[in-house]
Amino acid sequence: MYAVTRISVTAAVVVVALAWCLGGAVAGARTVHGDGDNPAPFINTLSPAAAAVGGPAFTLTVSGVGFVPSSEVRWNGTARATTFVSTGQLTAQISDADIATEQTTTVTVFNPLPGGGESAPVAFAVAPPNPAPDVTGLSPAQAMVGGDAFGITVIGSGFVPGSTVLWNGEDRTTGYVNGFMLTATVRASDVAAAGNAYVTVRNPEPGGGLSASARVFTIVYPAPVLEALDPVFVWAGGPTFTLTVTGSRFTQASVIQWAGVDRHTVYVSPERLEADIPASEIASAGAPGVRVFTPGPGGGLSAALSADVRVDDIPPVTVVDGLKGTWHRTTTRFTLVATDVGLGVDWTYYLLVGDSNYLQNGPTVVIPAPKDHSNDGLHTVEYRSVDKVGNLEPFKHVQVGIDTTLPRTSVAAAEVKRGGTLRAKYRVDDATSPRALNTLLQVVNASGKVVWRLSLGQPATRQWRTAAAARITLPKGTYKMRVLAHDLAGNAQSGTKSATLTVY
Repeated sequence: MYAVTRISVTAAVVVVALAWCLGGAVAGARTVHGDGDNPAPFINTLSPAAAAVGGPAFTLTVSGVGFVPSSEVRWNGTARATTFVSTGQLTAQISDADIATEQTTTVTVFNPLPGGGESAPVAFAVAPPNPAPDVTGLSPAQAMVGGDAFGITVIGSGFVPGSTVLWNGEDRTTGYVNGFMLTATVRASDVAAAGNAYVTVRNPEPGGGLSASARVFTIVYPAPVLEALDPVFVWAGGPTFTLTVTGSRFTQASVIQWAGVDRHTVYVSPERLEADIPASEIASAGAPGVRVFTPGPGGGLSAALSADVRVDDIPPVTVVDGLKGTWHRTTTRFTLVATDVGLGVDWTYYLLVGDSNYLQNGPTVVIPAPKDHSNDGLHTVEYRSVDKVGNLEPFKHVQVGIDTTLPRTSVAAAEVKRGGTLRAKYRVDDATSPRALNTLLQVVNASGKVVWRLSLGQPATRQWRTAAAARITLPKGTYKMRVLAHDLAGNAQSGTKSATLTVY
């Protein structure tokens, strides 16, 4: 025999254990229960997480989800005096007898019926107390400001697995070697500025604690490191420019040297300096050396990077801007936009192929659309630019269609049996556009109402075409068919030659 519990679908509640609200990840802890049922509890963390054997009684804080006022904390399966704090926290009284012997016990939470149940167990260690650590030395005990991450060795006593090295009070990744030696990773950000750092060690519970002594780690200024120049190159014959050098370990006193000569330098940050380089220094192509010098104490001269002063032999690049599509029904204007990576564009010109035999200066191109249709058709515009040192871009071209003539449509009369298949024959005529857009076949009843329609897609113009087969379910009678269309320029038909559709 099976016990059957009825669960109301409309009143069902889904309890989802959301670890982010409780400081830890909880995966898959959810229970579906009916109105009034207690949820299934789930433990996320215990505080403390361990206790010293033979220690005094204490209050255990249990954090999780699904707790109710009647929840009870169980120690090795036996209930302990429990206080409900919230649905995510309980406290329980653990006696000195519970931790009188070394052991690994389990902690659970039990919710009573209806619903409820017991949580998965969480281990709690009762172990001898850890000693208090002591720090007596560091290796190394000094580093240069601005260096990369590195490892240090902490020397002392009372270290245990789980001991943590602290850098100015913040935990650092720690490795246990033995009771007298730990290793730790010092971050690059820890030595980004000069000064002193204080290294201590903390041992975990039970017992343990923070070392009473600390050791000083000293961070000093090193020689500057030059990594990159910006701009990466300049054009020979160009104007005065601002050189930005990036790297590390720069100070307020650091100076940029160009071709061995100190330049007036602006300090931006430990990673960036700036200096103005006059036009006279880049009058011709070359590769002058750039360095950074930091005076003592410490400091010194960086390795050199070569500046790149190069000849401008790259032509400009011209693109069309403001031309929306190929076909247009009104006067069309667009702009020729030229850019040059060197010393700049001198001028841009274009040629209307077949319309003129001379070059016209840009950047605006106008293609007229007179009402007499005399400029209808596809026009080709050739264009290019030249820069200030004479580099000439190859000719490019763009096509612009002008269509001021409105299309006309026709459809052939047809007869079709009710429920039969119609294959309408139609035609779109346009003097310029090679095809039509948004073409639609409509069937209109005697009162002028559209009672059936069929999309004809984008058919070619100036030829009879047969539409795809379509089933007709209209009542028997006589109807009028017509075709509506736009050409490529967006002109709607000026007229449509309709025909009769007979449904029998």
